[in-house]
Amino acid sequence: MTSILLARTITGTYGVEAYAVFSLVVSLPLLLPVIDLGFGAAVTNSAAALPSEAEKFIAILWRSSKYLLAGCAISLLIVTLLGLLQLWPPILGIDQDQGMNWGICIALSIFLTTMPASMGYAILIGLKRNPLAILLQGLAPIISGAIVIAASLQSDIQSIIAISTVGIPVASWLALALAIASLRARGISPNIRSHSRTRPALLVSAGPMLIIALAMPFAIQGGRLILSWRGSLDDVAVYSAAMIAFLPVFSIAQVAGRSLWGEYAHDRANHHSSIRRFAMGLTTGGVIGLGGFAGLVVMGPFVSHLAVGSAVHVPWALYWLLGGVVLVQALHLASGMYLTDSRGLRFQALTTVLTVIVVTSSTVFLVGVAGVLAPAISLLMGLTLCQFVPCFLHAVSRLSVRERWLAYAGQSKSTAPT
Repeated sequence: MTSILLARTITGTYGVEAYAVFSLVVSLPLLLPVIDLGFGAAVTNSAAALPSEAEKFIAILWRSSKYLLAGCAISLLIVTLLGLLQLWPPILGIDQDQGMNWGICIALSIFLTTMPASMGYAILIGLKRNPLAILLQGLAPIISGAIVIAASLQSDIQSIIAISTVGIPVASWLALALAIASLRARGISPNIRSHSRTRPALLVSAGPMLIIALAMPFAIQGGRLILSWRGSLDDVAVYSAAMIAFLPVFSIAQVAGRSLWGEYAHDRANHHSSIRRFAMGLTTGGVIGLGGFAGLVVMGPFVSHLAVGSAVHVPWALYWLLGGVVLVQALHLASGMYLTDSRGLRFQALTTVLTVIVVTSSTVFLVGVAGVLAPAISLLMGLTLCQFVPCFLHAVSRLSVRERWLAYAGQSKSTAPT
């Protein structure tokens, strides 16, 4: 609903081209791998093992926080430097005459203040407090949307763009505060003195996770950027109108299986079987994916029309393709969440890089042939062939090996002399 109100407000007040630019800027934070620099994986996995490994968890949390503070400072410096050089409009394929440079720079700077607080979501997922994490993530666009809609009554488009990301850091810092409160309720205090003797190896999981964070958002959201380079702002506006209906459904498909990460991590830490959980996750993902697919095909045109009216025309085929993307993503969650240990993340990093290469190259090639459909065709093909299929086969293979090991360990324990 927030996206619909925003689209209606921007197109009605500033025009279709302004909405195209606005949608590019708002989606840009999703392209930047700066949320947790990959350290969230280690924090989530260690939080799932609490309270038995509290000292290790606190050490991971504090070391990750130090890296994130440094990363935030460096990223702010880079964003400001690009702003001083007036490079943001050409990066996004926008005319310099539109005067968007500093609006973009400020929006990204506000977003970057999220980095030090990004551990909050990772902790909540590891503690199996997924409903709270999902609620807070959903709060971010509501806050941003309310501020933008209120400001649009008397501000120009550059000012609107500058404040378009305010909700993200607000929700993230709130998530961190609630995560710390949850830890203290469990008798765990993240005291900096507690980890002086523990030096965990973070890069084993953070490195692959950073690669995934670098690559995957561009595969999902990079279509608009490629359309702005190879097509026109009209194409960006059409694709963005379809994304208004697609992104909420896609987000549901993503977060629906997020709780599996903490559950799988708990199984690994306690040597429990995950085969039944995997089967249930795959079944649930299929049901959610089919529901999302049908919802997009049937309701997508209505939602987009409600958002932008008759300002743009979205081809119906685009909703079918994006519905297929939702289905594939929902089916992938069981495998993707299972492969979240260091070995699994390395495999996913490889498949994600392959996905981005296929999606990006195919989109660039197909824009001249398929036009605004090109990003969706490439995304569906890349996610299916390069991510879902190989990750599913790898997860099933590892599950079968682990089940045999657990069975053997159980037999050895039962026959051991007492």
